[in-house]
Amino acid sequence: MKLVASSVALLILMIGIGAARAQPAGMDVFGEGKNGDKIHTASGFVCPHAIGTFVRDAAGEADPERQTASCSYSTLDGVYGSITLVPLTDGYQPKSSLAPQFEQQQATGGKMVWQGTVKIGKPPLAVYARLYQTAKLEDLKYTVLYSGSVVKNWAVETTIEYADPRDVPEKNAFLNGVYEAALAEIGK
Repeated sequence: MKLVASSVALLILMIGIGAARAQPAGMDVFGEGKNGDKIHTASGFVCPHAIGTFVRDAAGEADPERQTASCSYSTLDGVYGSITLVPLTDGYQPKSSLAPQFEQQQATGGKMVWQGTVKIGKPPLAVYARLYQTAKLEDLKYTVLYSGSVVKNWAVETTIEYADPRDVPEKNAFLNGVYEAALAEIGK
C-alpha cells in the first residue's frame, strides 16, 4: 500500500513540475497601453483601440502552438479586419502561411480575383495580397483581402472583409494603417 501511495505522490509531483514549466494556456500576450490600446509584449506592435473607423473587438492569443497573436476589428457598416502576428524562426512564405484561409475561402465558394504585391509605407514594404470575391448583391461585390509581409522577425498578416466599391476607403485605411504601424513599432 505504501508503494502505491508513493507512486501516486511521485506522479502528482511530476505533473505539478511539468505544469509549472509549461507556458500557461490562454496567457495574455498583450499589455495595456494608453487610451485602451493593447501592446503585443513580444513584438512591440500596438493594436490601438481604433484604426480609422474600425474599433477593436478583441485582442489575444490566436494559436498557442504557433505562438501567434491577433487583434480583431469591425466598423458599424459591417466591415471586418483582423491582424495576426506570427513570430519567425525561418523564412516567411505568405502563400504557404495563408493557405488554410485560402482553402477555406475556396471551399465556401469564394473565387480568387487578384493576387500580387503592393507597396505600403516608407520605406516601402512589399506586402503580398490576395483578393477573393464571395458574393455579389446589386452593385456591391463582397470581398475578402488577405495580406502578409515580414517586419523584422515577425510576419504581419491581415484579413479584411468588405463590400467593393462602398468600403474600399475603409479597407485601404485599415491595410495601410496596420503595415505603417508595424514598420514604426515592431522591434522598437
